[in-house]
Amino acid sequence: ALELQVSLLDDRPALSATSQSSEWLEAVQDTLNELTLPSRGKEGTLTTDAGHLQEAGVPAVVWGAGRAEDMFTPDESVSIAELERALEFYESMIRRWCT
Repeated sequence: ALELQVSLLDDRPALSATSQSSEWLEAVQDTLNELTLPSRGKEGTLTTDAGHLQEAGVPAVVWGAGRAEDMFTPDESVSIAELERALEFYESMIRRWCT
């Protein structure tokens, strides 16, 4: 017989695109388009803290370098070029949203 005990440390709510302001979503999409970066348009498929931010009223987006299907694999990696493109996105979003 196998006995298992599980403790939930952090129930992370999913990020919901339908709960985001249209102005925020438009800024994100415009930035991605201007930089010719991919947008998958999915919500809640990854475990992140973005849902906590959203619940606190902070606009959030889950976007980054690499491919989700490569995450948490034995040979997971991200190229320097992908990291540099992600930096471009983050910098552009900060300038667009905060100025």
